[in-house]
Amino acid sequence: MGKSKGAKGFMSKMQGKGGPKGEEAEESSGGEEGEKQQIKQPSVPAAPAAAAPIGGAGAGGDEDSDGEGGQETRAKMVKRHAAEMTAHKKAVARSGKKSKDELTKINKVIEDRHAAELGAPPKAAKAAAPADIGAAIAGMSIGSSFYAGGEGGGDGADGAKSKAAKRRERMEREEAEREARIREETAAMGPSSRVVEEAALLALLTPLGLTMRTIQADGHCLYRSVADQLTQAGRVPAPGYQELREQAAAYMRSHPDDFVPFVYDSDRPGAPDEQLAAHCDEVAGTAAWGGQPEIVALAEVLKAHVEVHAVGMPVVKVGEAYAGGGAPLTLCYLRHAFGLGEHYNSVEPLVAADAEAAAEPAAEA
Repeated sequence: MGKSKGAKGFMSKMQGKGGPKGEEAEESSGGEEGEKQQIKQPSVPAAPAAAAPIGGAGAGGDEDSDGEGGQETRAKMVKRHAAEMTAHKKAVARSGKKSKDELTKINKVIEDRHAAELGAPPKAAKAAAPADIGAAIAGMSIGSSFYAGGEGGGDGADGAKSKAAKRRERMEREEAEREARIREETAAMGPSSRVVEEAALLALLTPLGLTMRTIQADGHCLYRSVADQLTQAGRVPAPGYQELREQAAAYMRSHPDDFVPFVYDSDRPGAPDEQLAAHCDEVAGTAAWGGQPEIVALAEVLKAHVEVHAVGMPVVKVGEAYAGGGAPLTLCYLRHAFGLGEHYNSVEPLVAADAEAAAEPAAEA
């Protein structure tokens, strides 16, 4: 009996240790393990529970507690809505001007959803609520487009165009309209003076077996045309336009009596010899146009016969004393070639021009 009593007493003590204090220890141990498990699991934002209708389960109890079946109560839903709107307003405050317009549209979407949740049945409210409106707002970047259609103030295909884009479009439209008006006016005016003159000049050259060879219009056209004629005649080395300018000026200086009558103008200041000297400096050192005096000087310097063809006037022949020395240097004089007026072109044989024209498509191919 003593042994039994001792055993019983020992068991009582053990039971006493395993009583409330033991249960607290188990709960404490279990709580710590639960907390560790909670820490290990990632935090995933959960969708809000469906709203409980007024007067339904959970309406009569504590407003802050969940309703029957874990459904979100109306009071908690209102608090959640307030928190979502606060987060939304903070996002608006941090955003730039462009993003504010974007988030303002989202504000309407949030308010409509909140109204739907408060008035809809529990299942409908649950379906209408996004998983995490805060994440949706946080995921937005300034200048991004919230709507799939490209709305929200951006420069998308359906968005509002910038002032610069509108200005470019207006300028392009005005330029196209201006070009259309020019084409219409040109067509109404008929062929230009240049086209008419070139056609008439070609009619003069064709019987001679010649056609026009276009020369660059830069103020040196007379000298470039003469240089081109020398090249076609086989002059080696053929002088360039600048060398021809200097040679013409030097000859005019050395023969003042032959050129003063062409150069002197009584309405201009300076004596005749002074005006001639100034004119020669201009011929040698600038892009001043050449004319009859310079053609005469070049014919003498080159010992060449020069012929100039023009519409409405006989052929001008200079340096006829050198006509027996070979084919003449042939030039074309045009009054309406360009906006500035007078221009000299060279000529070439029709056969050479036709061969060159036939070679161009072959080279392109």
